[in-house]
Amino acid sequence: MRKKIAGLMAAGMTILIAGCSESEESDLTRIDVERFEENQLVGETATIIKKEEVKALEKVFKQAKWEPGTQAAMATMEDVRVVLFFEQDAGMPERLQTYRIWLHEKGTAEIIGEKEEEGYGTMSKESVNELKKVIQ
Repeated sequence: MRKKIAGLMAAGMTILIAGCSESEESDLTRIDVERFEENQLVGETATIIKKEEVKALEKVFKQAKWEPGTQAAMATMEDVRVVLFFEQDAGMPERLQTYRIWLHEKGTAEIIGEKEEEGYGTMSKESVNELKKVIQ
């Protein structure tokens, strides 16, 4: 009997944890985009709130090839800075996550994320093209 109860509790916890991690991913509400040229902010910060564009950018960041724990120091300032806004519980401030992106002439990009499990990463041409479609 105790084994059945323990098994049910373990299954329940697994479902709860999976549910929470899924909701964390889906609570992205908006994205701010800043562009830089020659170490200067170009134009104003663009805010992306359309659900399909937010989801497209979320997908782009998930497709990046990350090297967790890698601390990268870049020689120049990023070309694009993206801030993701995640809604939390009512009455709580939004959780922010920043990505710094360096675009390359060959169509790829390098990216540095704040999350420990991300760190330094690269983006394919396809991901960069999708990113440019949404942020331009």
